[in-house]
Amino acid sequence: MSELFSNDDHNRSIQIGEFMSRYLDSKDKVALYREYESLLKSVRPIDLFYAPMFQDTTVYSIDEIKNYANRFVNLFYHGLIAFEWDNHSSDVLESFIDENQAIMNQLESIKPYFENNIIENSAHQILDFFESMQVIEKKFIKSQMILYPVLEKLLPSKTPFKVLWSVEDDLLVSRVKIIELLKSDFIDWQTLKIEIGQFYYQLAGLIQKEDIIVLPLASKYIKHDTWNSMINALQDTGYAFIDTPKFIKNSTNHPISSFEISTETGTLSLDQFNLIMSHLPIAITYVDEFDKVRYFNQTKERHFPRTAQTIGREVKYCHPEKSVHIVEKILTEFKSGSQSTAQFWMDFKGVKLLISYYAVRNHEGIYKGVIETTQDISNMKNFIGEKRLLDWD
Repeated sequence: MSELFSNDDHNRSIQIGEFMSRYLDSKDKVALYREYESLLKSVRPIDLFYAPMFQDTTVYSIDEIKNYANRFVNLFYHGLIAFEWDNHSSDVLESFIDENQAIMNQLESIKPYFENNIIENSAHQILDFFESMQVIEKKFIKSQMILYPVLEKLLPSKTPFKVLWSVEDDLLVSRVKIIELLKSDFIDWQTLKIEIGQFYYQLAGLIQKEDIIVLPLASKYIKHDTWNSMINALQDTGYAFIDTPKFIKNSTNHPISSFEISTETGTLSLDQFNLIMSHLPIAITYVDEFDKVRYFNQTKERHFPRTAQTIGREVKYCHPEKSVHIVEKILTEFKSGSQSTAQFWMDFKGVKLLISYYAVRNHEGIYKGVIETTQDISNMKNFIGEKRLLDWD
């Protein structure tokens, strides 16, 4: 990252870190702000990725950073919005900007119910609003599985993206909770108003951080070919509150190689291998012995998204922060040889999923990675007795 930061920048990051540390303990925050005012008004998006609180070596937990983040972004606001960047450098970038604006427009439509004090007479309209907000998950998937993996390779810290992912998870949970409250026989309006207010400010804060920090950095550091490489995944995922753009791109289709895969149990062309893997009713991801994602199959049965941008990404960054400790425990036990299998099952979007992890070892027993499989097992509860006859008629 030396090409991003000079000695002057390094000194600035030290000063920013000093201010943030002092601010948390200060009893006279106004005086402290005035002391650092010129520095704060010159803060740029990249500076935050060098600030000690937001580095990967931070002593703060993700929850602690979430609590402080809005406060510091507001303190740095004048510097961040003064940063010059090209918001037309890519059609893909513009699509992120347009989607954020559309989400904010939708979010603003909830305000009149509070401002006019008619919320308690508008339960059905509020319910419709939060059911329509389900599509924001498309935005979060694009961030977590397409945009963040690219920026993680270009910027000096992954922690800010872990924080944003955690906020996105909080918003999804909050939306479900609000809908449950609205559908209850007796609505607790006091609790509901608080929950809706938190949802509003969390989502507005998330969009703001993207607009003045993440997207300006994306504009500056992501190259045209990399933007272009995102298009297929973006179109597959879709957008929230805007039509999926029809991007113009150079062809990136790679011809299927005539190379054959030959093993003790058979020989397949690469085309045959890809067809088999894409038709399996099981989603497979392979992570190598260095904890890097090396392969996933493109099957219609995939319930947790994977994109080309996750290839080469350290697997712990492909999971929300709240489950990273489980991933790390599985990897540790597999590498030590004390365990070889881990399984979980859960209810997910109307289906029952079985998630399995299998240690991969060579003939000498040396650990070579892990295979993760995900399978819809909802219909297995119907497997009673035997079924030996074909029943297509």
